[in-house]
Amino acid sequence: MVIEAGKVYRTRKGDIVTITDKPIWSERFPFQGDNEGTYLALGILHDLDLVEEVTRFRTQQEVWGYLAGGGYLTYEDKLLGFHEGRLSLFNRYGEFLNLDLSWGFDFPEIWTIGFVQTKPVPKWYYNIPEQGILCWLDDYYKDKQLITGLKVVIAYEPEKDKPFVTFRSEAAGTVSYRYATPATLDVLANFIYECE
Repeated sequence: MVIEAGKVYRTRKGDIVTITDKPIWSERFPFQGDNEGTYLALGILHDLDLVEEVTRFRTQQEVWGYLAGGGYLTYEDKLLGFHEGRLSLFNRYGEFLNLDLSWGFDFPEIWTIGFVQTKPVPKWYYNIPEQGILCWLDDYYKDKQLITGLKVVIAYEPEKDKPFVTFRSEAAGTVSYRYATPATLDVLANFIYECE
């Protein structure tokens, strides 16, 4: 059995523990649990052996113990866990949805361990502010950062071959580019002259 950080395991003693990625300096007990305990991977017969990965629970006590330790269970596309001491629903990113749920765990084997997912960060060009975003622009090179290619992007049109719009008028039409990279302060500082 390969032990991985972030996964949940049952010890020979019957405890449920989530393995962390904290470094351990012990060869004898090389895995650190979320409860600060250290554990083995099926070596000698010891209470601290990790004997199996937990994907389902055996008893109500295991379910409640896992939840009380800060873990989540899956419920459809949501997570079930504790919030301010009450059993609650969360979205898949761990954001609180509501309190005071009445749940019974009469059939502990039907519940699975839930994991909080990392919330995707929206791309900068899907939320361009009214004043636009200063960007390096080019039609041929994606990461070209020349001062001649610095313009304000005012819109993003994903259906176009050149989706990054810098200028739009009825008379002149639209000026747009294929590639755009937002300018950062640290890079722009290289182009600013400071008086002595």
